[in-house]
Amino acid sequence: MKKRLFASVLMILVAAFMVAGVTMALFTSEAQVEGNELSAGKLELTTNSEGLVPFDIGNIYPGQELEMKEFAVENSGSLPFYLKAVIESEGHTGEAFLPDKIDVTVTLSGANQEEHIIVTTLADLIDNDLVWQENETPLVIEAGETVNFKLAGTFNLNAGNEYQEAKWAGKISVQAVQSDSQDSGSIIWTEEAIQ
Repeated sequence: MKKRLFASVLMILVAAFMVAGVTMALFTSEAQVEGNELSAGKLELTTNSEGLVPFDIGNIYPGQELEMKEFAVENSGSLPFYLKAVIESEGHTGEAFLPDKIDVTVTLSGANQEEHIIVTTLADLIDNDLVWQENETPLVIEAGETVNFKLAGTFNLNAGNEYQEAKWAGKISVQAVQSDSQDSGSIIWTEEAIQ
């Protein structure tokens, strides 16, 4: 009986402590951090005004050197980005495809003496990405930095008579994407066309 009485009293005491613990007050203190803001950066590339003028070279002949295009691309926004150029065909006429015999050198050069040179035919460049890179790693263009783009070439000496009166038209686009934007390993590009 004493054991039962002791156990009952012990249970009542434990229950009382639990109720008292739930209803007791604690000291508190609070601090606030005000003025929190978020603002998005701006991804923007611009070219010098000469870059907006298309090249138009007529009456070319095998062996002729061609200064086709040169312009500067500036990161005029606030976010760093990667850069690439794309050459697209807009049409051609003639018996043969003229870009097959236009040997080109593309030179991308930066303010810190970085340089990326591609030597191939114009036909091989069409619809392929010319990425501003070093050792196959894309280079970041910081806000305010400039990259120069130069496209020069030669009408190949072994172009035959089938290239007479051939014509080609196309456009060059320079494209940028913020340098830390990766979506499942793919880069999403935004574009500004250079006609």
